[in-house]
Amino acid sequence: MLSVCRRKFHVIPWILAAGAAASLVLVAVSWRDLLVRYHVEALRRNPPAFLSFLDAPADSAKNRALEEFVREPMGLQAVVSRFLEDFEQARKEHLVKLQSRGFRFGPDEALEDLDAALVGFGGIAPIHPRFVFWGELRWGDKEQGGLFDCPDDTYIVSLSKLLKKCRGASLELPRYPCLRVEVLSLESAIAGAGSWPPTGMGSSLSRGRFSGAPLENSESPQDCALLISRAR
Repeated sequence: MLSVCRRKFHVIPWILAAGAAASLVLVAVSWRDLLVRYHVEALRRNPPAFLSFLDAPADSAKNRALEEFVREPMGLQAVVSRFLEDFEQARKEHLVKLQSRGFRFGPDEALEDLDAALVGFGGIAPIHPRFVFWGELRWGDKEQGGLFDCPDDTYIVSLSKLLKKCRGASLELPRYPCLRVEVLSLESAIAGAGSWPPTGMGSSLSRGRFSGAPLENSESPQDCALLISRAR
């Protein structure tokens, strides 16, 4: 009987240690979840702040919060708006640069007046290697298509990868109230555009004509495009 009691006595510390370890794990998990919730709430209060989360490590609370935020309507709007604003700025700078050299590069109408467009991140251009946007835009019978230098290489790659997580979304943006924007895979966006544009940068990218290889890698940030039309 005494030996049995001694064996039970020796087991008790192991049980207590296991219980303490389990409690520590639960506390750690709960703290991590609380931190994620804190960051999500911070993003809801200030959506543009998502930019500071772009380079967060994959397993961090900030990254988890960002991935949760972009599944919400407010997060979708913030990401898609920022991508389109950067494209708009790149296009404006490109037009100004050409005009300063005495060239004219199609119409200079505002983005919010578009009738239809396909817009995306093009990766690295083949000549004078640099990261670029690509776009095919139409205003009535006026069209414009081409490559536009990105404002910041590292930043725009991270933003494009995040935009990819928004694929399947269809939304209207406060900054562009007359436009309907769909976030799609490159193939779906080209198919959704129908017969327009007949041959464009998006089609060239999908066939690897200026990206170096067809987009067979599902992780590629280029495998995403905005299909833009007039809001009804």
